[in-house]
Amino acid sequence: MANLWLKIKVGTKIAIFGILTIATLLFLFNNVNKQVKIWLWNEYDTTLLNVLFFTVLVSVIFTILIGTAFRTIRQIKEIRARSRSQRLEDEIRDMKSKASMLQTKPGTAGSGLSDLGSSSIADDASNPPQP
Repeated sequence: MANLWLKIKVGTKIAIFGILTIATLLFLFNNVNKQVKIWLWNEYDTTLLNVLFFTVLVSVIFTILIGTAFRTIRQIKEIRARSRSQRLEDEIRDMKSKASMLQTKPGTAGSGLSDLGSSSIADDASNPPQP
């Protein structure tokens, strides 16, 4: 059964290809010497096939150029985003290195001040001043 579907699929593709080939040949045969006048700042006499060929050629070139322009714009945006994130990472790294270089004073710890103050008050209470 699978072989039958394969034959139908191949036969359909061959038929479509044949119909398109015949249509293309009929188009070429009927338009090979058809004269047209085209205006590009001056009027030119040429054949329809030349006009169609150059129209397709120019369309393909413009499509490639437009695609290239959009890719270039996207790449420029990516480069800006990467340089911005790199700059921010450098600033954070610089801030961390500066913060690690800061030194704290040994006697300014929070618990040390309260202990020092309470012990000096207790010492003063137990030893009254002598006249």
